[in-house]
Amino acid sequence: MKRYISIRAKFITLFVLLITIPFLISGISTYNKFAEETEKNSRAYSMQIMNQVKINLENTIKDADRITVAPLYNEDVLRILEKHSYEEPGEEKLIPSAEITKMARVAASLTLDQPGIERMIFFTGDGIMYSVEEKLTQRYWNEKGNSWMQEVLNAEGRLVIIEPHETTYYKRTERVISAARALNHPATGQSIGVVKIDFNMKELEALLSEVWLSDNSQFYLTKDNGELLFPDELVNFPDTGPGDGTIDWNGQTYLYTTMHSKSTKVNIHGLIPMADLQRGGKEIVGFTILISVISLIIAYLLAIFTSERLVRPIRYLQSRMRRVKDGAFSERADLSLMNRDEIGQLAQGFNLMVTEVERLVKEVYETKLREREAELSALQSQINPHFLYNTLELVSMQALKERNLEISDIVASLGKMLRYTVDKQERPVQLKEEIRFVHAYLQIQLSRHGEKLSSEMYVDPSFESCLVPKLLLQPLVENALEHGMGNSGLTITIRASVLDQDLLLTVQDNGVGMPPQRLLEVREQMLCKPERDGSRPKFGDTLKGYAIKNIHHRIQLLYGVEYGLSVESDEASGTLWRIRLPLRWGELECTM
Repeated sequence: MKRYISIRAKFITLFVLLITIPFLISGISTYNKFAEETEKNSRAYSMQIMNQVKINLENTIKDADRITVAPLYNEDVLRILEKHSYEEPGEEKLIPSAEITKMARVAASLTLDQPGIERMIFFTGDGIMYSVEEKLTQRYWNEKGNSWMQEVLNAEGRLVIIEPHETTYYKRTERVISAARALNHPATGQSIGVVKIDFNMKELEALLSEVWLSDNSQFYLTKDNGELLFPDELVNFPDTGPGDGTIDWNGQTYLYTTMHSKSTKVNIHGLIPMADLQRGGKEIVGFTILISVISLIIAYLLAIFTSERLVRPIRYLQSRMRRVKDGAFSERADLSLMNRDEIGQLAQGFNLMVTEVERLVKEVYETKLREREAELSALQSQINPHFLYNTLELVSMQALKERNLEISDIVASLGKMLRYTVDKQERPVQLKEEIRFVHAYLQIQLSRHGEKLSSEMYVDPSFESCLVPKLLLQPLVENALEHGMGNSGLTITIRASVLDQDLLLTVQDNGVGMPPQRLLEVREQMLCKPERDGSRPKFGDTLKGYAIKNIHHRIQLLYGVEYGLSVESDEASGTLWRIRLPLRWGELECTM
């Protein structure tokens, strides 16, 4: 047995699915598109920021390159460096104050208006150092603790960026990032010293710290050989390729961007945790989910309310149907409570249906009552026919005893008629039974009218076993007597013939006939639907249109609309009734 699911539950389920599924599809699609666009925008933003850092860094390195080349165009600097390039570093030497002053002035002039440069130092071949800040720097240097020197000399005059390192030539140890160049004499190409620039770490950090990608992003600079330049405290870092992409590092997924500066030989790296990129999206998603949940709740409530409004008329009709089912056929749906839609039309149809059912039930009920009354009447009259038959036989015998044959014949004919009509079963009879009944009726009428009435019957014996409805001819004969009898007398002729495999019975008289208007009225009465009382023409009924209608419609109900009764009449020649029946045969027990 299938589980019962109410239409309201189906409506609610349908509304929930129609609301939720598109919402989920649009929400997931929007979130994926948002995440994709966020990642795309982050890449573009990081590339833009790092490109600006690259430009600033290249400008700083270009300034350093220009400053470190400038001493080669100063005669005093070349002469002093050349003077001290031929001796090996060793014992401390006496340095003329004029040289110190000249070198300090050159360094000061070159680093003026350069906040990114902390100091400019000249290193000679014999171990002497020249600097602007004499009080902060040592007077002499040695190779120990200055491992960077060999890298600079190997560069053969090219600018070298030196990664963060500890200085040994300051009076106090400092960690710096530097750029250095080996100075080769323009004329001889011989190395005469090294110039080194120490960048201002605070300015450099300020320059690079402007790069902010996210709260937990990483930004660092490396040389082509992989050595870290900035920041100094970064111990380990991933090896990222050029361009941008994603990489797993330290248990997290990062979006990386790498740019290379050809002029400075420096790689600029940016790492952004995907979690940082998704954090903003998660906040938006969380807010969106909150708004969506509220919207869904409102939508669900509206769905419940709407489904209730849709189902309420149906429930109302259902309650009315239950009452009709319980027998309350007077129930009707109040159309004022219905909308002008399919349900309203259904309510109208329900009212029409209940009205028709009520009419049919009432009609069937009344028919049953009539049948019961008829059965009771039949039971009550079971004794009466036998009493009447016995009484009529006693009268007939008494008439014979008194030698009155006419009365005996009348009484015998009346007995035959009573036997024929007392049977209330609606069944076909043989034509000879109907003819005998009409003959008995005419015998009685002959005693009444005398010579004014005569009858003729032309029925071939081969037609006597044809089956016809009961009490078919007598009402037509009675009609001829009632309306056709004139001063000159009346002759009634009854015939039976076959026409196109059908039985044709005619009842004709030569009486006064009917005028055209009366003939039209009779024909219209024949076509009118008779009362539904289940009765048939009774012996003794006058033919005031009632029997005509019943005969005609009984025939059509039994055999179809192609059969029935028709009439022709003329005031000069009388009236002719035609009865057309299907030709059927049968051997039935005679009741007369």
